[in-house]
Amino acid sequence: MTTCGCLDWIRLESRLQLVLDDSDFAAATMYSKAALLTALVSARARLCIANAHSRRTVHARAQQSDHASWCRADIPSIISEHVRSSPAKWILKFVNSPACGDHIYVTWKQLFEAAGGYAELFSRHGLAPGQVVTLLLPQGLPLVAAVVGAILGRYIPSVCACPSEKLSRDAFAGWFGATVAKSDTKLILCGLDHQELIRTLVAGRGLPIVVTADRPARAPVRPPDVGLPQPHAAAILQHSSGTTGMKKAVQLPHAAILSQTWQLGRALRLSDDDVIVSWLPLYHDMGFVACLLFPLIHSVPTVLMSPFDWARAPDLLLREVEAERGTLCWLPNFAFLHCANAVRRDGRRTYDASSLRAVISCSEPVTAAARDTFYHQFAASGLRYSALSSSYAMAEATFAITQAPLGRASRTIRVDRRLFESAGRVDILGSVDLQRPALTLVSSGRALSHTTIEIVDSGGVGLPDGHVGEIRVRTPSLMSGYYGDSGESTQHIRDGWYYTGDLGCIVDAELYVTGRRKDMVILSGTNVYPHYVEEIVSSLAGIRPGRVVAFGMFDRSAGTERLVVMAEPRDWMKDPDLNSDRLQLAIAERILAVFGVAVHDVVLVESGLLKKSTSGKISRNQNKRLYAELHGVTAPAAMCRDDHEPVRN
Repeated sequence: MTTCGCLDWIRLESRLQLVLDDSDFAAATMYSKAALLTALVSARARLCIANAHSRRTVHARAQQSDHASWCRADIPSIISEHVRSSPAKWILKFVNSPACGDHIYVTWKQLFEAAGGYAELFSRHGLAPGQVVTLLLPQGLPLVAAVVGAILGRYIPSVCACPSEKLSRDAFAGWFGATVAKSDTKLILCGLDHQELIRTLVAGRGLPIVVTADRPARAPVRPPDVGLPQPHAAAILQHSSGTTGMKKAVQLPHAAILSQTWQLGRALRLSDDDVIVSWLPLYHDMGFVACLLFPLIHSVPTVLMSPFDWARAPDLLLREVEAERGTLCWLPNFAFLHCANAVRRDGRRTYDASSLRAVISCSEPVTAAARDTFYHQFAASGLRYSALSSSYAMAEATFAITQAPLGRASRTIRVDRRLFESAGRVDILGSVDLQRPALTLVSSGRALSHTTIEIVDSGGVGLPDGHVGEIRVRTPSLMSGYYGDSGESTQHIRDGWYYTGDLGCIVDAELYVTGRRKDMVILSGTNVYPHYVEEIVSSLAGIRPGRVVAFGMFDRSAGTERLVVMAEPRDWMKDPDLNSDRLQLAIAERILAVFGVAVHDVVLVESGLLKKSTSGKISRNQNKRLYAELHGVTAPAAMCRDDHEPVRN
């Protein structure tokens, strides 16, 4: 088998849903028809035994271990145990395209062999344990195998987004350069499609670049001897907007990740019947942790697909839920609407969503309206309202900080809007208070078992329940710091507490996230800070420095926030032929390059039109009102809250 390509064998084994081993073949007649039939019989018998064994052992260690014992292991030792105990169990299914049947199943044995090839590849190119390897591959088996191979080799994987139709060459260049510099990467792995661009971007840095068209040939190796666990060693880097709006490389040790998976596994009451289905990109913590590391550590079968395929065919998620009896999904708020609206427009088929026991809204502002739209669209498909859940999560805490209790939909409360806005207090309205202005808040759930949440005022003093303040978190799954930026780390981790910069309150032991400090805008899970956008735009030729304002406007139809920029050009009155289209395009491209997000609207206004506060500063709230007046928008998100206002989860 070692003379055959890795991908060919994986496809053959996936089609047969068997794992063929060299020992199944006679050496002299390795690929004869008779030998193949003998091998199939042997593999089938082994599969039956392995499946029975794996169902008994899949969660046994996690369920029997206490938190402290669990966190003394590390990811390589846990993966090694899965490979030894359940080699024939399928652990990943990759949906290669929306076309029916275009997929492959990958077992623990196959994943290990592909990952082992990458670990060997990294070693051959001089990567030392503890050094960072940047992975620039599209979503699929090569990327996952490279991630696992890096972890097994005790390297530190850093997954980056690839250039795409939504990320132009110039925009990608700015983002990638900053990411590589922050992570201090020592090796870059990329695909054939991007090699020329990457070589151009890192020219002069002396960074080795490895180009791969497929997986390295798998070797006939045994499950790894990973040695003693190293729980405090760095395991991965994942990228966050941090607290300044610029990209931060969040460094997570094995112990933090294992703590997260232990806590989250119990909050979700994992069982041997669980299957995770995901389209989420692995360069985002929700995709990387919740939908890759979490299921790998707990040996939960997981279906992965390309985010671009899902965006074009949102029903792909529902098709896979039906095909594999999926039980767990994580979705940002906009995805609830995208799925529901696309399926409603299509109207050609129904789905069986009855197996879903938790569809968890996370990583961007969530609305009760989006959740209810999703439910009403798929209730006839067997979706239970009680499956609609939520979580508060961030990369700095590995992933989840809270999780709504399962078995019921996330709790919502209607509160007095005026008291909330004027005093930062929550007064829950009863069913008879229909005439009072109301704001609906959606619970993010309760703190995980070994995680503590406090609400504090600006001086760090704790606030009573029902009062809005900054959310601070203490958890063993907290990052060890921002890689290469100790100043930023110490600024926001004080006395063991991580100060999130988010605002919220606690009611009946559940967290309600009510807003963002410093006017942060969240775009599809990405944190964008307006004052940094304003600074970047002000630096462009043709823009009056300091005469720029950026803010978020909530788009109810899309279920997410949109970034709006208003700016005053230089010499507007002196140059009536000013090319406003070109200037607007330059602003949009610069924002995309620096922050990795698309601006929804760029508005150029006459000199002096932007509103200032009494202190002489540009006022975001007043200019939101101005934008609303100019465009006929009746409800700016931060000014006119209603029952559909988003809260961050």
